[in-house]
Amino acid sequence: LDAHSTYLDPEELKAAQVRTEGVYSGVGLELKTIQDKVTVVRVVPGSPADGKIERGARLLAVDGEVVNSLGEASTALRGADGTAVALQVSDGDEEQSISLERQRIRDRTVRVDKLNKDWAYAEIARFQRNTADDLRRGLELIGPRQGLIIDVRGNGGGLLDEAVATVNLFTDQGMIVQTKGRDGQLLERHEASGAAQFASLKVIILIDGESASASEIVAGALRELHGAVLVGTESFGKWSVQRMYVFENKSALKLTIARYEIVESAAPEANIGLTPDHIV
Repeated sequence: LDAHSTYLDPEELKAAQVRTEGVYSGVGLELKTIQDKVTVVRVVPGSPADGKIERGARLLAVDGEVVNSLGEASTALRGADGTAVALQVSDGDEEQSISLERQRIRDRTVRVDKLNKDWAYAEIARFQRNTADDLRRGLELIGPRQGLIIDVRGNGGGLLDEAVATVNLFTDQGMIVQTKGRDGQLLERHEASGAAQFASLKVIILIDGESASASEIVAGALRELHGAVLVGTESFGKWSVQRMYVFENKSALKLTIARYEIVESAAPEANIGLTPDHIV
């Protein structure tokens, strides 16, 4: 097994499915275990936690119960709309208690803004269901521009189909990504669909050390096929494909089964990320 193959208990699997769908009842915290601590890695804009809890804070307890795992935290934070929940968090050396009210959250992971008359900015926090459509609608709403900055810093990946659909918005032809199994056999191949709505846009992509998997596919494929310029620091280097095997008790094994290739006959090296054109 590799570092990306892992066992998920029933609560961890449920939390993973919620992240994929992007619709849930809660307070708007995206959590990850970092150095054995349940840590806030993202706060959903407009959620109850927005402006009250910062990225990087450690979640210590929920309703007075200490949380020792990601599964425990996810279970404790979920609940009916309108119900209150008390959180104890640590931000550095300071601990504080925060009371929030749960609400129904539609986590739109795409934010599109105007920069000026020529350029737009799109932040993509994760590739979940409808990400490509949300990006398309956002760009249509702000109107014609000459260029677009796509920000996938901190984006750990998500759904392959959404990454492919995102690339298809900008490029007319060429191989976007293919996957090969352990024996080198071709499993999947995704070509550009030829219906690129924004093919005329110049594209700059911001990446960092936490841009992984689907983010790297989008960044790498758009550089190869669309001439996008990458700016930032080297990406994470996750070129492996996982499949979820769900058991009768609703736990699951997430197992690495294949590797991504974004350039034909040139598989990226394991754990080696994309090098930006301009390192910042």
